[in-house]
This record gives sequence, structure tokens and C-alpha cells, in this order.
Amino acid sequence: MWVETTPAKGPKGEHALTYDARRGVVVLFGGWDFANDMRTWEYDGTTWADTTPAVCPPTRRDHSLAYDAARGQAVLFGGSFRSDTWEYDGKTWVKKSTAVSPVGRAEHGLVYDAGRRVVVLFGGVAQGWDFRFDTWEYDGTTWLEKTSSPSPPACKDPRLAYDAGRAVVVLFGDGCTTDTTALPDTWEYDGGHWTAVSPAASPPSRFHHALAYDVARGRVVLFGGLDSTSLTALSDTWEYDGTAWKQLTPAVSPPARSDHSMTYDSARRRVVLFGGAKGTSSGGHPMIWDTWEYHWTSDWPDELCDNGADDDSDGATDCVDPDCEGKPCGGGVCSGGVCR
Repeated sequence: MWVETTPAKGPKGEHALTYDARRGVVVLFGGWDFANDMRTWEYDGTTWADTTPAVCPPTRRDHSLAYDAARGQAVLFGGSFRSDTWEYDGKTWVKKSTAVSPVGRAEHGLVYDAGRRVVVLFGGVAQGWDFRFDTWEYDGTTWLEKTSSPSPPACKDPRLAYDAGRAVVVLFGDGCTTDTTALPDTWEYDGGHWTAVSPAASPPSRFHHALAYDVARGRVVLFGGLDSTSLTALSDTWEYDGTAWKQLTPAVSPPARSDHSMTYDSARRRVVLFGGAKGTSSGGHPMIWDTWEYHWTSDWPDELCDNGADDDSDGATDCVDPDCEGKPCGGGVCSGGVCR
């Protein structure tokens, strides 16, 4: 189910979001606000607040954010073809100096691998429209380039999400092709190798979309973007469980868009979506500044270890997950609020 919530105070596209689990807030930085922006915003599930500190990264767009849970830092890299790395602890932005760094770029993928405690970067576009297919990892001190064969080829707008249940980074993006042969759009990275995945069903090819991992249900969620053939904005919702992509048809859905961003609020167990553009890019096209949240409904199983709360809002007390393994009733049957 998609639900629209409190709007922010200004339009954004080509911005970046991440969720600060230590403080329980969504962090937004930069993007396109009729001009390149350098403000920091935070969303607590009720309101957006401008929390821009005295020192912050220079203006940029098409950058990426990821939250390093082990160190309690939101990590920013690149955007606007920059090659700088910044960290934000909720009070201060600090520019990091590293001996080696990925080349400056925009429209790259960035995600935190909680199992290995590193931020993973893939692809993007460097100066001169140099489409990249390199993989890098950042441990808070050093950037290290990783090699894998095979590897996703140069992709326009690769999007990454970390599947914590299977300990793999999931990539879905457009442009993953050779000159003559289309390759799978879905890839997985285990820290050593990229593997191409060919599900029976898959979202149509697109770019400028957004991904987030729903921890409670163990699924990667995809929304919107631009159809790579028609360049029309999309409003479809897909989920990937590690085996197959499935398109969902919620009764209410955000309007079609591109250049938006999503992250997962683990405290409230919701995917948060913000902003974007109605056209082929936010620059010069109508922008959208709405906030949406995505969560499960009564047709999905009750699956949280939370002492029987009504998680799916169906009016009935959910069954307790006795072994806290994230499966409905620990694999049993829910009957009358009791796992049997």
C-alpha cells in the first residue's frame, strides 16, 4: 500500500536519501531545486526539517548517499561529476581525504553492505559521458577498487539495494547491454563476484528509477523511472524476493516520475519515497515534491516479531513470530492470533 504523507517545503529531483537508523530519521541532501542545492533535510515520519549545518558539501545533483550503520555516518559520494567523499553524523558534514578515490561521476549506485561493513559503489557517468562499470568499496577510511568477471557492463543509472536476508547487493538498471546483445538487467554482488540473474519476469527496461530493501518482508522494492524506449515516466511498483520480480497493483500509487529517491525506515518499517520529476529530467521539467510511504497491507502475511501488533492494519491482532526469524508464525499457521 502506498500512502501520501506530509510534503516537504520545496521541490527536489536528482537528490539523494538515506535512513539514519541511529537517530531514526531519513536524511536528504542536495539535488535540483530550480538551481543546484546544498541543503540538508531530515524527515522523522511526520515532518521535514531543514537541518543544514554551517559546513556542508558543495552544490550537486545525481549524487548518492548510503548509511554506514556500524559507524553511524551517512556517506555521500560524487554527483555533478565530482569525486569527493563526505560523511554526516547528524550534526556536521566532514569531507574525507582518501589516498585513492573513484573517478568523479554522477548517476552511480551506492549502498551499504551491512554484512561486510562497507559502502559499495557501482558505475555511473564520468566527464565526457564516459559510462563506467567499475566496482568500489569504502570502509570509512579507504576506497578499494574490486574486480569481478563477469561484471555488469556500463549501465545508465544503475540502482543498488542491499538484500540483508541473503547478504547480497542487488542491481537493477538500464543500458546493461553489449553492442549486439541485451544482457540481464538484474545482477547480484556478494562482495567477491557479480552474478547475472535472469528471472522469468522482470520490470521493463528503465532508468532514473529508485530501489529500496524492505527488511521486514525481505524484498527489494522498485518504483517508477523512465521507460528506456519511449522515455515516458512510469508509476509501476515491483518487488524482488531473490528469485523473481513481481509487479504489484496497489489501489493508490504515487504519480509517474523519474529522478526520485527511496530509502527504508526500519523503525517504522516503511519505504519512504520523495520528490522527482514528471519529464525526462528534473532540469526544465515539472518537479514533484511529495512524500510517499510504502508498507504491507492485509493481503500480505503477518511476519514481524513484535508481540502481536496489528502490523498489516487489517483490524486483527497479528500472530507473534516466536523464534523471531521473520517468517509468519516461524513457519506455522496463524489462527485466532495464535501460532499453531
